[in-house]
Amino acid sequence: MSELLLRFGRFLMRPLDRHLLTLLGLLSLIGLITLYSAIDESLARWSGQLLNFGAALLCMWLVAQISPARIASLALPLYVIGVLLLVAVAVNGDVVNGARRWLHIGVTRIQPSELVKLATPMMIAWYLHRHQDFLRPIHFIVAVLLLAVPLGLVLRQPDLGTAMLIGAAGFFVLFLAGLRYRVITVMMVLGLAALPVLWSFMHDYQRKRVLTLLDPSEDPLGAGYHTIQAMIAVGSGGITGKGWTNGTQSHLDFLPERHTDFIFAVFAEEFGMVGAAVMIGVIIAIVLRGLRIASNASGLFSRLMAGSLALSFFTYAFVNIGMVIGVLPVVGVPLPLVSYGGTSLVTMGLGFGILMSIHRHRSSLGDGWVLRHALLLPCLGVLLAACASAPAPTRPAPVQDASPSTAQRKPAEQHSVPTPRAAIKPADPAVTPAAPKTPAEPRPDGAPPTWGQRYYLDDGPGDMPAAEMDRIPDAVPVEEEPHRFANRPYSVFGVTYEPASSPGTFSQRGMASWYGRRFHGKRTSSGEPYDMYKMSAAHPTLPIPSYARVTNLANGRSVVVRINDRGPFHPGRVMDLSYAAAHRLGYANRGSAEVMVEAIRPGERIEDTAAAPEQSAQTPGALASASPATRGGARPEGLWLQLGAFRERANAEKLRNSVAERLGEVPERLEVFEYRGSWRLGLGPLQNDGVARATQSRLLETTGIRAILLKP
Repeated sequence: MSELLLRFGRFLMRPLDRHLLTLLGLLSLIGLITLYSAIDESLARWSGQLLNFGAALLCMWLVAQISPARIASLALPLYVIGVLLLVAVAVNGDVVNGARRWLHIGVTRIQPSELVKLATPMMIAWYLHRHQDFLRPIHFIVAVLLLAVPLGLVLRQPDLGTAMLIGAAGFFVLFLAGLRYRVITVMMVLGLAALPVLWSFMHDYQRKRVLTLLDPSEDPLGAGYHTIQAMIAVGSGGITGKGWTNGTQSHLDFLPERHTDFIFAVFAEEFGMVGAAVMIGVIIAIVLRGLRIASNASGLFSRLMAGSLALSFFTYAFVNIGMVIGVLPVVGVPLPLVSYGGTSLVTMGLGFGILMSIHRHRSSLGDGWVLRHALLLPCLGVLLAACASAPAPTRPAPVQDASPSTAQRKPAEQHSVPTPRAAIKPADPAVTPAAPKTPAEPRPDGAPPTWGQRYYLDDGPGDMPAAEMDRIPDAVPVEEEPHRFANRPYSVFGVTYEPASSPGTFSQRGMASWYGRRFHGKRTSSGEPYDMYKMSAAHPTLPIPSYARVTNLANGRSVVVRINDRGPFHPGRVMDLSYAAAHRLGYANRGSAEVMVEAIRPGERIEDTAAAPEQSAQTPGALASASPATRGGARPEGLWLQLGAFRERANAEKLRNSVAERLGEVPERLEVFEYRGSWRLGLGPLQNDGVARATQSRLLETTGIRAILLKP
């Protein structure tokens, strides 16, 4: 039985290069370990990636059985099919995220550009192999045209990342076929001269990516956000990293696309410069092994194809890592064998299967001519390793007007964490710098003005009518387990925050803003999707999850929210609320308001603090009969209207002074009293129910406060 298994193992390994297979297995293991952390330890998605590796390995083994001559005979039909599919995409492809890259075939959907990644260098290598005895400039011109056709179709989609990879693969074939350095120099000069023309044909988002490469801080909230956050994550890993699954940036959802395009940032944060050097070393070893196979290959097609595949693999890694550390523009290029995804893995499996086939049918001796073209690879690897270990960019620390009483804030030492969604908004998030000087008036139905240029980027209110928004219930405090990652110390903009272990008697006063449809459905620091129609909020230090009562000090309205995100980190801002909470507090149209935040523990009594939409303007004046008298332990006798309830007496006093300035002359008194553990602002005593209802209407009309009637 054991000998039978041994024979079967030899049969499986016979067409494979053991050295290359070992290196590929090592890089795949690094990828699986990193992916497990990047996807929040989700076994379902991790198991799916394991199946993708199995499919890629099967494809590699099957292709390795085919001889290079048979593979070469498939070059022309594969190229023609690939180009026709690209034409079909251009005519009738699916548009996803503004790009036409996918094509429906039967019950499935494919991306033909993945096929073209292999078919294009195969076609050029086959064509040059056919004319190897009489290679002339005209043959190189034809080869360039063979490259230009699929390249132009992919650029038209647009897909800059894939176009770069196809162009690089085709260029490597031409370069290894003997393209003169003089011709390459002329091509480079012509390319530089054509940059202004190419710039005019680029899409706006592509131009923005190039400009962001030069200075990501020019647009830190938009095009530069990915680069800045990735650089901070890589630099915060230091020498040895923060430990596997302990990366604050990835687990607090600060880094976008962390399981695909930016997975190297996750790896570098958790394993540091040492881990990054090991990964880059394995990548370079794979490339050098591929070039060794190319050197020993028999026949020009095999040499050109093996060299192109090896250098293309290096290009994949170079572009991805360079994009993460900010030396190349952000394009959708995954890190080979590390990033999540089945299509790219299968494509890699096919490519390495061709390499295995070429190795199996190699000549006995190689002259090393391909290796002489690759002397710069170790230098480039050292450069990438040095860049990957560069420190994160530093920023001046913001000065907060109100520091949390239950959490310490100290200067950052070594690590820093990028800014989450709740922190990437301006001081008044609802209004852009280009907003008109006269703000839009609220609509008669109480809903916010139509969103568009008035709101920051594409943020703004949703489509739910104001009447339905008013019926959204407050959050109900319940006992919940603390989040595993979201309550660890973290650093943003040079300031370290230490989240509180429990809410305690926390209270804080400052400005609050809101975030709407731009982030609707996106992940929060707790891992939950943000729902703009729920009573939720982001806070820098309150535990996740926890609960708080938020009171608008301008009108006395209160809501109870659930803390499930981190932020904001702008000076003077203490909380970012959901759009529903901002609407209930009456400042959704203005973008921000001064609030009082008071933590609530599960089991505490929560008063009915629902408020109606704000109506008319203020009526300034002095309330001569207003009294600052307080009573403890019992509610005043008679018929009263309650305007607000607070944990701290000072907050109730502040609301009393604010209401007194607005009301004008009334015969009743405004009084602060303590009842059932809360300080309340009441107006009374009132003569009868009719007077109480009339006073309620006047309060709503004048101040926007919907008072609660307290009967004896």
